[in-house]
Amino acid sequence: MNNPPFLRWLPVSAMCAYLPAGLREDELPAYMISYDLRKIRNYDGLIKLLRGWKCISPLKSLWFGTLNGPTAAIRDLLRTQMDGDDGLVVVELKPGSDWATYSPNENGAEWLKANITP
Repeated sequence: MNNPPFLRWLPVSAMCAYLPAGLREDELPAYMISYDLRKIRNYDGLIKLLRGWKCISPLKSLWFGTLNGPTAAIRDLLRTQMDGDDGLVVVELKPGSDWATYSPNENGAEWLKANITP
């Protein structure tokens, strides 16, 4: 990922929400993020980071967002808000991916329709 030099002064937590020049927000890759906080369940920092990236949560520990990846960078930034025994999965969702929902929260189906279409 080649970002402009000024990004080295951007807070690390803002990197994934950064919109590269020439791209519209709806052109950023779509991601699905899921986590399992195991022993100590303090979700505050993790949720604050995801909300700051304008992600939505269609299920309790599942989030969707259009972010400036790659997946490893998103994973590494989220890990700063987790303990060593927690679990995390970050998956890039490609246009045209097949999906189905049942009773999601926060407009999950609408987000999928808007971001994962053929």
